[in-house]
Amino acid sequence: MRPAALLVVLAALAWALPALAGGLDRPLVVDFGVEASGPEEVAAGKRVRKAVPELGIRWTQLVNLDWERFEPVPTQGDPSRYQWKTLDDHVRGLQELGLDAVFLLAPTAQLTAEPSGLASAGGGLPAAQSLPAWERFLAAAFDRYNHDGAGDMPGLTRPFATWQVGRPPAAPQLALLQAAQRAKARVGPGITIVLAAARDEGLREVLRHPELFDAVDLGPGDGRGFDPGVLAGSVAWLRQEMAKNGYAKPIWCLDWTTALPDPALAGETGQAEEVVRLVTTMVATGVSRSLYGQLLDPPDLAGGPQGTGLLRPASGAATLPTPKPAFQVLTHLEELLAGEIKWVDDLSPGPGVHAWRFVKAREDIIVLWADEPLTPEDRQAIAGRLPRKARFRVFDPLSGSTGNALNALPSEIGRQPVILVTGA
Repeated sequence: MRPAALLVVLAALAWALPALAGGLDRPLVVDFGVEASGPEEVAAGKRVRKAVPELGIRWTQLVNLDWERFEPVPTQGDPSRYQWKTLDDHVRGLQELGLDAVFLLAPTAQLTAEPSGLASAGGGLPAAQSLPAWERFLAAAFDRYNHDGAGDMPGLTRPFATWQVGRPPAAPQLALLQAAQRAKARVGPGITIVLAAARDEGLREVLRHPELFDAVDLGPGDGRGFDPGVLAGSVAWLRQEMAKNGYAKPIWCLDWTTALPDPALAGETGQAEEVVRLVTTMVATGVSRSLYGQLLDPPDLAGGPQGTGLLRPASGAATLPTPKPAFQVLTHLEELLAGEIKWVDDLSPGPGVHAWRFVKAREDIIVLWADEPLTPEDRQAIAGRLPRKARFRVFDPLSGSTGNALNALPSEIGRQPVILVTGA
């Protein structure tokens, strides 16, 4: 897979919910990707692509797609007056890269005193009188990129049909989703609507209406980075609310990052270890699509403080961005975990110990870490939950290589994650 060549936006999850118990008892197909900050990043992205030809991902999310970009003045229902050029250019770039995308459309509009103009109610929501215009715009966007042979973008070679409406962390309003469903009905089948599940008093009410969305994005928080425990609890809460209402929907995490690397906690090495903890927690709890929220550190960090990006910025016009350890780790984890996982076992013997077994067709992948050094009793309890006579090879996520076979779990397991591979 060719790389995603895009600059990206920082965001994070920030609310604590009950922890998830157990693993997954059903197959899960896992996709990885990065988030993009908008169509204007295409040129800069090509430069990044040269630096990271080994980045193998399938998905990206395109954000900063505000309504007013496409309809700066009211079209009065004339679809030929929408301004599609920047998004068209970016879709052509996605086709070239072989990537699929989630498009985040934000219903903002410039305030106007004209009765016929587009009005905003504030908070990223269109005023009631503008909802018909918002619905018309959504239908036009869905139709232009769905590759149905009618009204498509010139040069469109395949469908782009996954859309998120509303800008997290704004409240996910029923009116927005209802307008999106009406627009979807006008265009035809094949459109996927993603709910932005940012923390809000109205979220529980929206989750009572599964007919309005097809997947749920955990949503960003306050920019401090994700925490594995918070992440697991958030997924558990969403699944619980869905179950109360008699349904299940895919859960995605379309904008996750590590926290800012702390030089006192091994800096970039610590960031790479956190990538292992977060990725394995997402997969273990059933998050089927995860997009990292910052591929490239900002240029002003060149030679300075460390950021949450996967690449260090170029130091000059003649140089290219360089991969950080977190980038190498994420690349190798994608190779290890992407595709179908038959089921996941939670091997943890108790609080503070994190142990997962990912069962794939030809091998098992076991990830272990502990808040404090693992005790002999906990180590024995984990070993007792593994297949008998299992032989382990230690997987190095930085290099992507595996070591010699072992007959027992490593004797020292602590905060640094240990990855083991068994089977063929």
